[in-house]
Amino acid sequence: MKFTKLIIVFASFYTVPVCVYAQHLSITKPVVRIEIPKVEKSTFNANTEFIEMNFNSSSIANKFKSINPQTIVSISLVYTQFKLNETFNQSLLNKNRLNQLYDAIPQLKENKEIQWYWIAQTDCNSTGECHDFFHGFIIQYKDPNAEIKSFATSMLLEYYSYIRTNLEKSKKIELILDSLIATGKTGLVKTCADLNETEYITPYKNGSIRQNKHFSKKQFLRKLNKLNKKNQLQNLTLIKNKKGALQFQNEVTPPMQKFLIKNLVAYPFKGKKTGRLATKYTLNFILNSKNEIIDYTYYATALDLNGDTIDKTIKTKTKMVRICTYADTNIKSEIYTYQAEDVVTKVFNRNTDWQNCLIAVDVTGSMSPYVSQFQLWLQMDHAVTNSHKNYVFFNDGDNKLDMVKKTGKVGGIYYIKSTNPLDIKSMAQKAMSAGNGSDCPENNIEAIIYGLEKEPLKEVILIADNWATPRDLMLLDKVKVPIHIVLCGATSSINVDYLNMAMQNGCTVHTIEEDLENLAKLTEGQEFEAMGKIYHVNDGKIKLKTSIAIK
Repeated sequence: MKFTKLIIVFASFYTVPVCVYAQHLSITKPVVRIEIPKVEKSTFNANTEFIEMNFNSSSIANKFKSINPQTIVSISLVYTQFKLNETFNQSLLNKNRLNQLYDAIPQLKENKEIQWYWIAQTDCNSTGECHDFFHGFIIQYKDPNAEIKSFATSMLLEYYSYIRTNLEKSKKIELILDSLIATGKTGLVKTCADLNETEYITPYKNGSIRQNKHFSKKQFLRKLNKLNKKNQLQNLTLIKNKKGALQFQNEVTPPMQKFLIKNLVAYPFKGKKTGRLATKYTLNFILNSKNEIIDYTYYATALDLNGDTIDKTIKTKTKMVRICTYADTNIKSEIYTYQAEDVVTKVFNRNTDWQNCLIAVDVTGSMSPYVSQFQLWLQMDHAVTNSHKNYVFFNDGDNKLDMVKKTGKVGGIYYIKSTNPLDIKSMAQKAMSAGNGSDCPENNIEAIIYGLEKEPLKEVILIADNWATPRDLMLLDKVKVPIHIVLCGATSSINVDYLNMAMQNGCTVHTIEEDLENLAKLTEGQEFEAMGKIYHVNDGKIKLKTSIAIK
């Protein structure tokens, strides 16, 4: 799919003086001036009204429906930059066109929040050519179905999360999604397939640990901090044997040991046939910048009589289930299916050495299944280590018009610093609800730069769409730390733009099965294999080799 190349001619927004155009003109927001080769009406969605004017004319040439100014998001004045002679006054013509618009819709002055764009088309070089270009105003309305689409996005995230953990609950959410599709307002389409699904069955009641009920967590941590004056407590390993005695595997001061024995309640693993099992609890304490304990997480494992971990506490069985997937027809991107494996969790599980990174996540519409995978990892595996605190989610512009997206200033970026999975999940959903990406390229690098400006870190993890090349690769040299790229949707091949991004940045690329490292060390002519295909360095760039090497 081809997209129109966009050129922004001003580095900053240009504020249009009110008196230049008409005494009743009421533009209160800065006007964005843009140059673009040609405006194609076919690229706009249904929430658009075109008010046409002929070349070199300010008269309205078409009939248009009644317009409610309070529903308008933006108005673009579109004209051609070509001049038959140098004395032609484009500003005067634009002024007259604006006068005509305000005469036709006088209520426009009531909406002070309208974003205005001045769009000069550059691809016509004669009067004859310019007659075929659009001239006039493009009015963009609020999406009347925005609320229902936002709710559908939220339900999709829940659906893809529970489809891996609770099929019964996912079926209930499926009914909700089906009812939303029936309204015809979401753009979602549904496909289903019969798949082998693994069901996990545990014969034991899982072990758990918490502070005593007479303490709130806040009170418990406050007391713990008073006893932790030397800041020696970052993690703690405890074992509760079959007789119920609590044993410490760390060296802690006697007062702290006495406090923990008294105020930690540990529930061991328990089975119908085995009774209580010896249980190991690994507690990880979360510290702030002052080395104060602000929270803790834990992980419990069952032990046999020799003190070894019991690895058969969970049994599995496979059964045939009907799995459905949803794709958004409004998204100009690859349609993803549930058959795509859980790439996010598998990559993170293979790379446990990634610590305290900025995690940047593409949350545009086609990434819904993978955002759910990320959230599931956040709630389960991440709760064990909790080493990451900085997250940035990007949607490529908060539904901004594609043709006005400026490299490095596209927006739609949401940052949060937190160790609370619920807060992080809420921010991801907020970013998804605010925009779906619209066109295919995304603002990956802009989001990474934004996150690193919030807090400089030594590494970045980017969860990206394999089929959407970043629109802002020219900004990559501003990222001075390595990026670990987790590619979603890479089922048959790897987008070479991400491979070249890795070679330039010194970063790594990760698919569901492979970790591609040391790409920056490749030299001219070198070959490597990934996903069954051969890639090589040619003219300083990684390219897919047309012929596969025979081994």
